[in-house]
Amino acid sequence: MPVLYTIGYEGFSLPDWLTRLRVEGVEVVVDIRAVPHSRKPGFSKRQLKEKLGEVGVEYLHFPELGTPEDLRRAVRGGLDLSEFERQFNLFLRDKEEALIRLLELAQNHLVCLVCYEEDPASCHRSVVASHLQALASHLWAKDSATAKDSTTLEVAAASSGGELKVVHLRRM
Repeated sequence: MPVLYTIGYEGFSLPDWLTRLRVEGVEVVVDIRAVPHSRKPGFSKRQLKEKLGEVGVEYLHFPELGTPEDLRRAVRGGLDLSEFERQFNLFLRDKEEALIRLLELAQNHLVCLVCYEEDPASCHRSVVASHLQALASHLWAKDSATAKDSTTLEVAAASSGGELKVVHLRRM
């Protein structure tokens, strides 16, 4: 069964965060922040990509899976978590192409979604991970024997039973 990791960098130093990824064998970090900048040293896109490369981990940025500006403003204005999740779920309905690309990546590599928040329950990465699980269930549950013209993803993943396991990494 393919595994998808998620991690926030809140509360981590960069060296500890990199160690946590290496302990799990993460091969590709997918940054799903709409704006990949951070006030925390080392966690902005350019520096993060460089440091990950130094430890043999690929960095990819999927800004289309980040929280849109209007929704970020609403959260800062007091939007509650359940309403945020409802609105972000609606937003993700139009992001199937990016989600499929991410599933293809997760089928062949140990991938970790990254964002800021330490608690996955209060971060959009959990909503993205849930969408990926649902999409995997839909795509991967197809019978590969009848999928002569199916995508490589569908054929390669048919043996997974349609499941994508999500593991939220935390500080050790």
